[in-house]
Amino acid sequence: MIPIAKSAEVDEEVFEKVVAQAFSKKRKTLKNNFKDILNPEILEWNGLPPEDRPEQIPVASYVRLANAVSKMQGRS
Repeated sequence: MIPIAKSAEVDEEVFEKVVAQAFSKKRKTLKNNFKDILNPEILEWNGLPPEDRPEQIPVASYVRLANAVSKMQGRS
């Protein structure tokens, strides 16, 4: 049997906004998609290479970024 993974704790509203922003512009890098709202260093601090495209990023990395954004907004 394969154990069921525990779901990650994340503010779903923030997570949805982060993922929507990441995929907001086709064929662009994370740095370009987040340039108006996040410093590229924040992406790097959360394990997201700014030069990568959104489809290259695992879900767990988006969860980590959403949690960081939540903390920046004082939501957690």
